Amino acid sequence: MSIDRYSHSQGLAWLGLCLILSACSASEPESRSGSGDVPGTTPHTAGNIDDARIIAAADAEPGSWLTYGQTYKEQRFSKLTQINRSNVHELGIAWSKQIGDFNMRMQGTPIVADGVLYATNGWSVVYAFDAATGEQLWRYDPQVPGWKARHACCDVVNRGVAYHD
Repeated sequence: MSIDRYSHSQGLAWLGLCLILSACSASEPESRSGSGDVPGTTPHTAGNIDDARIIAAADAEPGSWLTYGQTYKEQRFSKLTQINRSNVHELGIAWSKQIGDFNMRMQGTPIVADGVLYATNGWSVVYAFDAATGEQLWRYDPQVPGWKARHACCDVVNRGVAYHD
């Protein structure tokens, strides 16, 4: 398997994991200030992601993935309990999306905040999806000039998104 194929497959695996986690959080207790309910979250202002919220996320928002390793401790461990040894065989894909083309490698960990899954792909294009349905909410393309590719050591990949304040 080539490096290109591996990177693409690895990126799809991360996106798939986030999709499964976001789908599994549907039966978490619901509460949130503002409009709509986001499973697995506690009351806060939607979109307000600060240091305190990231630090508390593993316990307070098990259905969220607010930063690269879920919290600053980067444990990458979800405290969601709906999936266990007796029902893991029932897991399936809730939804999937191809972002970019197959020549673009996804290397960043998607993040999930307030019911929105954020992911990035080649050329630093950022996508936002409704985490429950997979509906694309928006896409941002910073229009990186193609000639910049010659300065990239490892192709035109992006290592992920960040969301803070």
